[in-house]
Order: sequence, then C-alpha cells, then structure tokens
Amino acid sequence: MAIASAPHWSESVEVAAFRDARRAASLIAATGCSEAGLKIMMRKGLPLAIAVREVPLRSAILIKQEAISSGGDAAYSAEVAPLRADRTDVVILTSPRSLGRLLAKLDMQPFGLKRLASAIRSLDIPKATDFRLTARGKELPLGARTYVMGILNATPDSFSDGGLHFKEKDAISHALSMISEGADIIDIGGESTRPGSEPVPADEEKRRVLGIVRRLVAGTDALISVDTTKPEVAEACLEAGAHMINDVSGLAAGPKLAQLCASAGAALVIMHMRGTPKDMMEHATYGDLTAEVIEELYSRAASAEDAGLRESSIVIDPGFGFSKDAGQNIALLKDLPMVANMGYPLLVGLSRKSTIGRLTGMKDASMRMPGSLAAMTAAVMWGADIVRVHDVAESVQAAKVADALRR
Repeated sequence: MAIASAPHWSESVEVAAFRDARRAASLIAATGCSEAGLKIMMRKGLPLAIAVREVPLRSAILIKQEAISSGGDAAYSAEVAPLRADRTDVVILTSPRSLGRLLAKLDMQPFGLKRLASAIRSLDIPKATDFRLTARGKELPLGARTYVMGILNATPDSFSDGGLHFKEKDAISHALSMISEGADIIDIGGESTRPGSEPVPADEEKRRVLGIVRRLVAGTDALISVDTTKPEVAEACLEAGAHMINDVSGLAAGPKLAQLCASAGAALVIMHMRGTPKDMMEHATYGDLTAEVIEELYSRAASAEDAGLRESSIVIDPGFGFSKDAGQNIALLKDLPMVANMGYPLLVGLSRKSTIGRLTGMKDASMRMPGSLAAMTAAVMWGADIVRVHDVAESVQAAKVADALRR
C-alpha cells in the first residue's frame, strides 16, 4: 500500500500505553527496535505511547525526526536505518503536553502525515490529570502539580529532628504549621527508620501516633498518612481515620497491610528497601540498580493488587537512602523518569538525607535544606507526584517553580 493511497491511518493508530512502562517497552521491542535504542527511549520516561502500524519507510523516518524535535521520541525497526525495510510499526513516545507540538509539525509534512495527525487527534488521548491518587474519599489529580508531604516524626531518635515533636501537643502544633505552609499530606511516624535503628514495640508506636492522627483527621483537610510497617499499628490508625499507610518495608512481611488498606479504602505507599533499617546497607549490591528497584516494586505492587487494593490507591517510592549508598542514590535519581513511568503515583523522599550531606559536606542534617531543595527540584522535573520533606514552606515554593518548568 503506497503512502499516497493510505488515507486510513485511523485504522492503524491507537493509544497503546499511558504511564505503563512494561507495556511501552513490550511494544517498542515488538517493532524490532535495537536493545540499545529501547534502553535509551525508556530512560526518557515519556508517559504516552501511540502505536502506528505498517508505516512506510519515509513516513517512519519523518515521524521519528519530528517526535524528537518535539521533546519525544519514536521507535521503529532496526532495519529502517540501513533502508532494508519497506514498512515498520512505529511507537511514538510523547507526553500529553508535547504531543500538540508533534501534531503541529506533522501537519506540515508530506506523505499523508497530516492525515496521521488528524487520526491521532481523533483518539481518546489521556490528560495528565486523568491520573489520580484515591485515598479514603480523598482524590488527588496527578500531573497538574506536585503534592508536598510534610514529615512529622513523633520520635525521640529520628535522624534529623528526633525529639523535637515527641510530645503530642508539639507534634500537632508542628503539623498545623506545615499545613498552613502548604503541606497537602502529613506523614506521621512513631518509629525511626534511620540506618541502624532498632524497632519500637507496637503498643509504644500506637501511643506515639494515635492521638495525633485523631486530632488531624478531625481538625484539618489534609490527607493524613502514617509511616509504619506494623499491621496492628496500621489497623488502629485506619480506625482512627488515617487516609494512607506509608510502609517503608514494601510489604516485606506479607500482604496484611495491603489488605487493611483495601478494607478501609485507604492508600498504601510501597517503598523499596532490602532488609531492615538495622541491616539494610548490607544489601546495597545491585547488578542493574534501576531495573532491579523497578522489578521489586512491581512485584510488591502486584501483591497489593492481589490483596484487593486498587491500582489508583498504590503509591510507589524508590526508597532513596534505604539499602542504597550515595552513588546509587544519585544514579537512581537520574533514572527517576523510568520509575515515574511504572503506572503508579510516585513519592520521592530526599529531604536532609545522608547523600545530601555527603555531596555538600554538611554533617548536621538540619543544615541540608538548600541541597535538599536542589534534589527535590530534580525529582519534580523527572516525574515525582509527591515529595516528602522536612522544610515545607521552602519546598512548596521550589515545587511551584519546578512545576512551571515541567508541566
């Protein structure tokens, strides 16, 4: 079928994936794209994949050229470059925002590509804000802006601010202050997860957090999260009205936390970590760091879905600083677009971490705000939906600027 006689692009064009890295990678591989090309394109983290079947050679080359110039990319058979293929399937990788630029460029091209642009416009293209986090009656549209999660450590020994908010009245006051500064989510922790930390008995952890949860659920509109790995603590906090459980163990102890969240209609954060906070740095050995983090997160998310949790209520966190050294944290941050494209809301916590200290020379965690803001800005630019921070007012301001550039 010559391109001049190919008016029916609509029969061969479909939205093939949206924020679904596995599906996009499978489609790209099916075109016959080289393995090196596949890796390059997947690291760009482009959320929208549009498949076009049986594209003539010269059209495919133009599509790729215009996709790249519009901020996206396109995959096709490795046989195209040496001109050994007459036709090829093409997978256009783009975003809801850059797609408009691409279509405007295709409108100006020959070989029926204006008709292709028209066919793509007729598709039901997902909007960035069609992607949502649902948590117990609260719904956060994702893609329009980044949400800020304020850290509330009701502990005597957390690495940065342990002891400052250990008394309930101090913790509640700090939470209200963070909400007034723009925090959308408050994450309450009653057990330190710093490297080498010892676990806290469940009864003591509940004593530390339950009163805070009740007060904030009743008196604020913020989404209230509880940072715990213990089912008995999570159950009590959900009964008290918490909207989300933040499990740094990533369901290492089994699906019970996911089952509790599913029953309550709550959300669950699944963080990547190997081992426990006490011994996690003994497990910081990887062959392909980002690929292994993604696969392990996919496995735990699948367990959560099997336990009844909706996909829109699962949040993933790549676990910066947990079973990863400073160099691995930086490498993972650079690859964050790949993690962001997994198909789940993405939470990133870099605030005041030891990696910031090593990069800046600041041994005192409380002095790491500037470095934390720089790392957070990179995370927003590379796909974070939620950022977990100590310094709320400064982070809200930085996120607004980063969002203006990214969105």
